[in-house]
Amino acid sequence: MNIQEALKATPADIERSYKLRLAIIDEIRESKDGLMSFGDFAQRSMYGYDADLPGYYTNTNFSPNNPDGDSSDTFGTAAVYPGVGAAIGEIAVIELAGMIGTNPLTLIEVGGGDGIMMRNMIVGSGKQLQREGLSRTIHPIMIDRTPQLLDRQASAIQEVRVSDNTLRVADPLLVGSRLEDAEMPSQAVGAVISNELLDMLPFEVACDIEESVPGMFYVKVVNGKIVPAFAPARSEYMDDAAYTLEKNPHKPLQSFQPTLIESVK
Repeated sequence: MNIQEALKATPADIERSYKLRLAIIDEIRESKDGLMSFGDFAQRSMYGYDADLPGYYTNTNFSPNNPDGDSSDTFGTAAVYPGVGAAIGEIAVIELAGMIGTNPLTLIEVGGGDGIMMRNMIVGSGKQLQREGLSRTIHPIMIDRTPQLLDRQASAIQEVRVSDNTLRVADPLLVGSRLEDAEMPSQAVGAVISNELLDMLPFEVACDIEESVPGMFYVKVVNGKIVPAFAPARSEYMDDAAYTLEKNPHKPLQSFQPTLIESVK
């Protein structure tokens, strides 16, 4: 079995992957130092360049967390065991029962895949609201930068609304943006949940290559192939890389998020 068969890749998948790889190679070659940071490489690989050149998460055939889908290549615990999402929904109500008051319960999921976990969380939280004697509407909010996944999430929520008329579920709010750009209701009372969110966030990698200069993990092109490379951190990442390495001086490789690191310094 070759890799194409193992991944159930169609000829269209192979062509898309090939075009994306060439675009990444072209960008690396056009850079002034012939390097692309690992974070940028991950960004291109996961989200591509545009609708005509999508990445892993923006490919229209992408179907995460769906063990029954023919095109699915990954699925997690939330998909295999519905009780996981239901338990999270129950816990959310138990923890927030004293805070909900007369407000609706807001469930916000970031990167909700096919909407399986939100569907199960609604079921679990609805049952727990009944146990607590709270007659409250559940407001689901989905944040995802991939439009086709938002559509699937909306369908999953509608499915549970139709199948169980004892649940009070409002129309879902679908927020198509990056997490840092998402605008949320100011008076929402509830919980924010994300399953494997970190898998979807590009990150940079600091490395210790010289005592006086913090380094970073890059990729470069050698004989038409994308290969790892290590070099001094670029000026815009110099402080972040140095700070990251100083936190754990005994670890030669350490990841960091440039957009988030200022909040923890």
